[in-house]
Amino acid sequence: MIKPLTSLRFFFALMVFVSHLQFIDNSNPILYKCYQEVFKEGFLGVSFFFILSGFILSVNYVQKINERQISNREFWVARIARIYPLHLFTMFLALPPSFDEIFVDMGLWLSRFFTHLFLVQSFVPNSDIYFSLNMPSWSISNEFFFYLMFPLLVVFYRLYHWGKWLLLLFVLCIPLAIWLMPVAYTHKLFYINPFFRIADFILGILLYYLFKKVQNQSWTSSISTCTWLEWLSIGFFVLLFVFHKQVPIQYRYSAYYWPAMLGIIFIFAFQVGFVSRLLSNSTMILLGEISFGFYMLHQLVIRYFQFLNDRLQIIQNQYMMAGIMLLITILGSYITYRWIELPSNKRIKAWYKNQLTKV
Repeated sequence: MIKPLTSLRFFFALMVFVSHLQFIDNSNPILYKCYQEVFKEGFLGVSFFFILSGFILSVNYVQKINERQISNREFWVARIARIYPLHLFTMFLALPPSFDEIFVDMGLWLSRFFTHLFLVQSFVPNSDIYFSLNMPSWSISNEFFFYLMFPLLVVFYRLYHWGKWLLLLFVLCIPLAIWLMPVAYTHKLFYINPFFRIADFILGILLYYLFKKVQNQSWTSSISTCTWLEWLSIGFFVLLFVFHKQVPIQYRYSAYYWPAMLGIIFIFAFQVGFVSRLLSNSTMILLGEISFGFYMLHQLVIRYFQFLNDRLQIIQNQYMMAGIMLLITILGSYITYRWIELPSNKRIKAWYKNQLTKV
């Protein structure tokens, strides 16, 4: 476990959470402006997760795959065990509000159900599909595709000396493709579609190889140097954020924030600086560990809580509502982490090992 990176996952999940508080209005002009100009940009957290996923998987599995210590099937089972149980749980939690739609358009409802069930919804260029049921799961559909591709990308990188340059060229072509593509299609293609979003994941893999090259250099063990670089990476991220309004939205979906994300993941992976030590305390690590559940539950909590509050009129202050939603999501993510994620992960892996022993 790279503790600071685990903890950082929660902060970026929190950004996604705040960006989805769409009930915030202009009753408080200052807070509303803050929401509009800062927190609505929280979708950038998805890019962080994709890049981090490529990096962490590389740290944990590249050597094992290259040395054939783990089979592709074993890797895929481990990744399914990681994401699918919670995805399935949140998918069924999201079903009740959609039942009325069965009688309106059964074909559409079935399309939503089965694409989500098999985690392929992000391949369908239709927001009625990929943004239905538990909306954040579209990115898990992407992750699932990335997991399938990961062993192939690792082998491709190892076997062909020009492989890394081809992968880098693919990534660098994304901003050009965004520039050439009509704006109306950029969200579906460069934010949602896994064939293009895999560029974020590939960046994480390439970052791992750079990390391995410099890992043993003297400056990487210097507390003062790493602390300075940590603050520099955070400052660069803030700088990009300050000027994000000057950049067209289609670039901000991913490419614009790439340099800052790469810098943060790279320097915090060394776990040496002062900020890394702050992020390595047990509370922050726990928040990071439950961040997947937090991400998967937050839209459901917002949706159901707002539905009940609109009818019962219990809370009028929308910022108090947001705070309660946040607490419920944290509590729910801890419960699902302890009672769904961890047990299911262990059971699926144990089942797979038992199947191997029977062969």
